[in-house]
Amino acid sequence: ESPIPSNIPSPTPTQIPSIAPSKYPTFLPSTVSKGQRRNNLLNTIIPISGGEELQDLNSYQHEAIHWILHVDPMHRNVTVVHDELRLIQRYILAAFYYATGGDNWFNCGGGHNNN
Repeated sequence: ESPIPSNIPSPTPTQIPSIAPSKYPTFLPSTVSKGQRRNNLLNTIIPISGGEELQDLNSYQHEAIHWILHVDPMHRNVTVVHDELRLIQRYILAAFYYATGGDNWFNCGGGHNNN
């Protein structure tokens, strides 16, 4: 193998550390079951949103929890809820997105100029 780093990803994981830092974060496969991840998430979020809203399948709170559990790459592959503050921030931003009809947004930028 060449000692010079390559910009082309390898087809399989390497067993030795890379020379340079990764351009993008990598995630280890989760060792926590989906049920335990769900329980960890709910234990963190219920004090913020309440349990009733999270159980309502039509609520933006439920949509935010569903996104974190099933779509969000930052949460799907973690082994533990290691950063509660970040999880809470992600939940609040996802809840805001769904509460304001984010799936129907035409423009997500700031400002008042429509040009």
